[in-house]
Amino acid sequence: MGSSKQWGFKEHNNTHQSTVKLPIAFKKGGYVGAANDSGTVTIGIKPTDKQTIELRDNNGGGKTGIYWFVVGQ
Repeated sequence: MGSSKQWGFKEHNNTHQSTVKLPIAFKKGGYVGAANDSGTVTIGIKPTDKQTIELRDNNGGGKTGIYWFVVGQ
């Protein structure tokens, strides 16, 4: 059975957290990874169900741009 890959971009303002609904639900859940374009900000990403991930950042400033990428089945 092959893997499925999904990705996107999310910008946080002062909330520093968001929920992203994936375009396609995974059948078995996903493995996740994330990168950002804001320098030294720490990013957290976790699956909350088969079609939703949660993003968080620790940026003390205003905006944080987060590129996210998930792989699963």
